[in-house]
Amino acid sequence: EGAPQMLITSLDYSSYTGRIAVGRVHRGTLRGGMNITSQVGKGTRLEFWFEHNHWDRPPMGDLTGTIVMLVSQHEDIHFIITYITDEGEFVFDTDEVKEALGGMSMNDLTIIKYLKEMVAENLAEIHANE
Repeated sequence: EGAPQMLITSLDYSSYTGRIAVGRVHRGTLRGGMNITSQVGKGTRLEFWFEHNHWDRPPMGDLTGTIVMLVSQHEDIHFIITYITDEGEFVFDTDEVKEALGGMSMNDLTIIKYLKEMVAENLAEIHANE
């Protein structure tokens, strides 16, 4: 089958993302995907998966900061964030965190510092940003 080949049908530029190419894959496969399911009164589930060392995987950036900011600023939302690598799995469930905190706000600066340390350690343990 060979290396992936793509026929570019449109080129554009964005000051935010840089060059943008739209096209059709003619050879090879892109490994990853996305699934969105939503039910009224139950919520919305977003799933994204990418092969870790694939060119189609976006850079993760400050994953620890993103997770902690997201959950600490939206305490009314139940988040379950699962990150899986060949080295293991990290699950961050805000209901479990809230229970462990015994009613303390996740938006408290002391708690935010603790959450950052905890998330960073767990992501490092499974080699999430390598």
